[in-house]
Amino acid sequence: MLNSAISPTDWGAIKDYDTWSPGSFKQDKYILHWHGPPVTQTDPFKVMRSIEDFHINGRGWRGFAYGYAIAPDGTLFRGRGEKPQASHTGDLDKDGINENKEGLSILFMFGEGQRITREALETFRAIYQERPFPVFGHRDVKNTACPGDEIYNWIQTKEFEIKPTTSSTPLDVDKRLLMNDQEFCCPSCGKRLKVI
Repeated sequence: MLNSAISPTDWGAIKDYDTWSPGSFKQDKYILHWHGPPVTQTDPFKVMRSIEDFHINGRGWRGFAYGYAIAPDGTLFRGRGEKPQASHTGDLDKDGINENKEGLSILFMFGEGQRITREALETFRAIYQERPFPVFGHRDVKNTACPGDEIYNWIQTKEFEIKPTTSSTPLDVDKRLLMNDQEFCCPSCGKRLKVI
């Protein structure tokens, strides 16, 4: 999943993060972030460029502060990627190493008063399924409201750990259970269910 992210070049980044040398620390956890203020721009490519511009020209940082960002439609963008030194600070696991080196930071493109989308959560679930690292909110590392209550509460449920159960094959219905062309009887509970 992370390998399929839209590259900094393709979203129009100012900096070429692909040329940054990797740090000496291995990332072993996720630190989730939100935008903070509401995201009013609907084009996620413009959102990426705006955030990067603010980080560089507004904050004076050396580049986009996060490894990855997830748009409301579930599109995954690569910022720093696997390069350490993200925006979060603090030593969560008390190993003497700042979490901006060990934590893979992921920004959700939503803010105060906005609901996170199912598509964005499903993208993170897919990332997690590939790399099941422990998941934390930015507020676990630093005194901040980030990543907002909705994401933080979602982290606590650990719902992202559950593998989705999707099937591309239609349900095979025992013909004896059919009530008519529109309904069948559920074999476990006996309720009438619609055939769609």
